Amino acid sequence: NPRVTDHRWDPGSTMVLHSDGVHSHWKWADFPELAGEPAPTIAQRLVGALAKDHDDATIVVIRDSTHER
Repeated sequence: NPRVTDHRWDPGSTMVLHSDGVHSHWKWADFPELAGEPAPTIAQRLVGALAKDHDDATIVVIRDSTHER
């Protein structure tokens, strides 16, 4: 079932949405090198690191492009 939560959105925020094919117990602190990366790079790296071997995985990353390097 979908999990609905409310969060504040500030300039520079990043939102990550993912399917159940991605391990859900991770933290941004585990991926400090991704902080300044563009959204497609973040999604690619997270899929590579967190996708389950036995399921399909989808990750969508949304971020304000004015804060990308």
